[in-house]
Formats: sequence, C-alpha cells, structure tokens
Amino acid sequence: MRRDPVYISILREPALQFESSFIFFYFGQFVPGRTHFRQMQEFFRKTKFYMSRITYDKLPYIHNSQFFDLGLDKKDFRNTGIVTTKIRKLDKEMDLILINEYYDESLVLLSKVLCWDLRDLVYLPINRRKKVKRSVLDSNLKQHIRNWNWADSQLYDYFLKRFKERIVEYGDSFKDDLATFKMLQSNFIKDCFQEVEKGKDQHDTNIQHVASNSRCNYFMNTSKLMNSRIEESMGIVRFERPDPNPPKSKWKKRKVTMEISTKWTD
Repeated sequence: MRRDPVYISILREPALQFESSFIFFYFGQFVPGRTHFRQMQEFFRKTKFYMSRITYDKLPYIHNSQFFDLGLDKKDFRNTGIVTTKIRKLDKEMDLILINEYYDESLVLLSKVLCWDLRDLVYLPINRRKKVKRSVLDSNLKQHIRNWNWADSQLYDYFLKRFKERIVEYGDSFKDDLATFKMLQSNFIKDCFQEVEKGKDQHDTNIQHVASNSRCNYFMNTSKLMNSRIEESMGIVRFERPDPNPPKSKWKKRKVTMEISTKWTD
C-alpha cells in the first residue's frame, strides 16, 4: 500500500453553511427577531455590533468558517492575493474536495481516489433537519451572506468548478456508477432502516436499524471487518512472521503483522 496519505475535505455552499451554523450554534440569541430569517437580516444590518456580542468560542463558526478550518488566518479574509494563493496551494495538496450539495457524486469520485467498492461508501443520513425548520433565504440575504463570507465564497466557487472537471475526467462510466451507487443507497435505507421521530429539537429525525439479514449486515459490520474487506479488495495480504525478539516469559506472546500490497507500488 502507498505510504503517502490521501487528503480530502468537503465544502458547502456558503449561504447554506451560514444559515445552518446560525441556527445550530444559536446565534439568534445574540440578535433580535421573531424568526431566524429576520434575525439574519438584522445581523447584516449591524454586523460589527452583533459580532461583538457573540462569545469568542463561537466566532470561528460564523465568518468564513470553512476556509478558516483549512488554514486561512482571519486577518487575510479580504486579502485577494493570499486567498488566491491559498486556494491554488490547496488544489495541489488535496486529492479531492467533496461538495456537500453533490454528496453522492462526491462519493463516487472518492471511490476512485481510494480504490474502494461503491458498497463501502454507502452511508446513513442522521440528524437531518426537517424542511420546515430551515430558513428560506432570498437572493438579497444570500448575497449579504456571500459578501460577508467572501473568502469562503471564493473557495467554494473554485472547487465547485474543479469538482465538475473531475467528473468529466472520470469518464463516460460516471453516470452509470452514480446510478449504481444511488440504487445501493436507496436499497440500504429502504430495506434496513426506517426514519423515526426524535423530538422537537432542531434535529428532528433519526434512523433506526430494523432489519438483520446478509445484505443489511454487510453495511453494519464493525470497522475491523470493513477494514479487512477493503484491504482484501485492494490486494493487501496480511501474514505473521516470527518475532525476532520474543518475550522471555512463556506467558506473554507478541504478534508482528506485516502488510503487503499486491496492487500498489511506490
């Protein structure tokens, strides 16, 4: 197996990310308004004032939070040269940037990067807000959010374009692979789980395991079994060799495990 790691990250459309963070981190407690929409409007009417009221530990989640997480200093949020340089540097360093709005498509691309079977990327959506709990953003508010999160907007727009280029680079099989993955995903949820009410909190839904059979259990294996399955598909052979320095006590045993890849070479 290659020793060099794979670097991936994920980005979300900045206006949607801001709306989600505004509600999840209860920023509305610092801003007056009868609805979250009104509170966000009010926030951008006197941004500097309301930012001064937000507790320090929550500040990173409301202003260019995605680029901040990827290493951009807050003093450079409006520095065009540094933002552009950092984006290009990330493009060279990252193996793949997933896009939240194209999550299934992202996982199909990721399957190629990791050389994983599509079945090993089937996922379980949890903690989803109901649509009635989401604030509908008009074009004016979206623009305010994007201007406020200018660095995040530059980052997202660049990697959204690169994401679409990666799909083209994937080749003609992408459409079929995506359809296959969506079928696996749909069958997994339909046959193995059901959605249940979680309460009146913002995150209203949860998923409950309701079936136990060979197909469902494939996706419910422990991480150890999943790792073994992935290693086998990648051609990794594990074997044990005699310990060159065995412990003196006959009651203690040690194992030395080696990994050999039959498919990867440096």
